[in-house]
Amino acid sequence: MKILIGLGVLVIVVAAAIFSLPFLVDLNKYQDQYKPLLEEALNRKVQLQDIRLTIWPTQLPLRHRRRRIPVA
Repeated sequence: MKILIGLGVLVIVVAAAIFSLPFLVDLNKYQDQYKPLLEEALNRKVQLQDIRLTIWPTQLPLRHRRRRIPVA
């Protein structure tokens, strides 16, 4: 019985940690680190907006836009 209670408490603590991550982690402060990596990988300038960490998407992750990508 004590093992089940311990496992239940562990599950609750892990779930609370997962759900609190979006409020505790600010991904915008790391833009200076990964923006040059993106620009180098894509071989073009990249403009990033507000970046948020979410548990599940609040909107569709892909937007269908017609963009012309110039061939270098």
